[in-house]
Amino acid sequence: MRKYVFSLALVLAFNSGLPIDPFGIAQAVEKIPTADFSAIVDTLDLYGGPGTLEGKFQTAGRLPDRQGWTTSDGTEPDQDIWNISRYNAANLDPGVPDNHAWWCGQDFPACPSDTIGGYGNRWDTSLAWEGVVTDTSLPATITVTGILNNDTEPGYDYTRLNFATAGNQFHDTMVLDGKVIGLEFTESFTYNPGDYLGDLGEVMVRLTFRSDGGWSDEDCDYPTIGAVQVDNLKVTINQTGYPDLVSPVETCEPGDPLQWINIPTKGYGNFAQLWTDLEDEDPLVDNFSPQWAFIDDGIIEPGTGGTRCRLDTGCYGPDSLVVDIWGGLQDNLFPGLQNHVTSPSIELPVASGLPGFPGLVVDELILSADAYFHCDPACGPFLALGFDILSTADPAGQDGWVSSSQSVFFVPSGPEYKRISTVFSLDSLVDGALFVKIRISADDIRTYWCWVALFSTPAPYFDNVRLQAGLTNPGSPVPEMPEGFQISLHPNPFNPAVEISWFLPRDGELEILVYDISGRLVRSLVKETAMAGPGSVMWRGDDQQGQSVPAGVYFCKVRSAGETFVRKMTLLK
Repeated sequence: MRKYVFSLALVLAFNSGLPIDPFGIAQAVEKIPTADFSAIVDTLDLYGGPGTLEGKFQTAGRLPDRQGWTTSDGTEPDQDIWNISRYNAANLDPGVPDNHAWWCGQDFPACPSDTIGGYGNRWDTSLAWEGVVTDTSLPATITVTGILNNDTEPGYDYTRLNFATAGNQFHDTMVLDGKVIGLEFTESFTYNPGDYLGDLGEVMVRLTFRSDGGWSDEDCDYPTIGAVQVDNLKVTINQTGYPDLVSPVETCEPGDPLQWINIPTKGYGNFAQLWTDLEDEDPLVDNFSPQWAFIDDGIIEPGTGGTRCRLDTGCYGPDSLVVDIWGGLQDNLFPGLQNHVTSPSIELPVASGLPGFPGLVVDELILSADAYFHCDPACGPFLALGFDILSTADPAGQDGWVSSSQSVFFVPSGPEYKRISTVFSLDSLVDGALFVKIRISADDIRTYWCWVALFSTPAPYFDNVRLQAGLTNPGSPVPEMPEGFQISLHPNPFNPAVEISWFLPRDGELEILVYDISGRLVRSLVKETAMAGPGSVMWRGDDQQGQSVPAGVYFCKVRSAGETFVRKMTLLK
């Protein structure tokens, strides 16, 4: 059983001292009790927080300590993408009952507008056939025939038939996107003697599929019956003066031999590791304790010596090393780095009957961390940090882990350290969740911004991870708004500004304040005697001194007619 640390928010609310943050920077505190700005009356530390080394990734002697956190490469598939299946294959050979075909796809859950199955984001995978010509001194004409279905996002996700020549060069002969059903194709191309892949006259033909970073069956933004199903593949090698070499037809039926092979998809590389004494270019903050970073030091890509800074930018990394955003193990610009750092299992408290607080129940989860950002301004932000919660209802906390339905990305700017945080509702977890894991990801999001980056930096780093449960007292009545009073936020989430609009049924005092997730006052927007009727004010994501505040969850507190009301709002950057 975990030991929970109860956070006495109501006591801290009246603390007028200057607490020291994890980096030793004094910050003035003006707090309100948590209960003032939502139904949350207090918080329970599930992981990290004061008085524990959890989430600080160091021993008592300040040595690096992973504390059971694991790392993984999100671009490396956990199963073969090309597989033999009956999925959407009936039309490819109608004469065969329960026809099988090669399928580039997986059994993703059904989206609201389609059935089970389709393709995912950031796929780059191949199905290959290899053969040998009769005479290496002569050219050879290769002819490939088959029938296929294709269903992919037009203009972004492509199926290609190509062939390889010496020097690891690939040449497209057929390129498909969009929806194509029952396409019978015949494609021919020529190898010259200098094109063969080896001394024996080897040739290679590939069916490849590549998808971008979004809009697929994985995220349900573009549901399909894709990516591609292909059947009855046949390859013919023709050389003048010799009989044709003809491969068996690839029927994909049980018992028939397979000529084509799935080439395992290579991930971009898992670069996540703990570093100590990392430098930065934040003029106000330094953190020399162990931090997670994704710097390429040459271990993952052996023989390269690591990736070093370019254009004299970002050169403060260890030995001038930076994050590799130019190819990784895939040796191309896309799909780009996507590394996950995941905590051990964390037991959720029971829904009610918390020790000493029988009236309180868990209402939400609050995840926060310190992060350092610095990105290439020529390409816009691209190496974001993602916050996610995995959950399971398995009583042993071992199997059935599912990603939350509201993962959040913090888009970088900098160079600066920020405290970043987000709130996860219990509805975003699996039903009956008993355990959760924290997952923080470094994700190359250039697919939404641009394709080329001029330079990289050692960022991002993260440290001081904390997970809290927000507690409510369901027996406490929620105050109702005075008759006729209205308040709205638009847009929400927002970037760069949110409009706070109201309608007062009568003249009276009006105060509008903005607080951060810890209850600290960020900005006073309105304090006046307002006239009855409509009104509005803009908040541009700044504090009382006009400085921009970090992305995250904030609370708009409105006082009117002797009552207090609060609305959550989310600032994106």
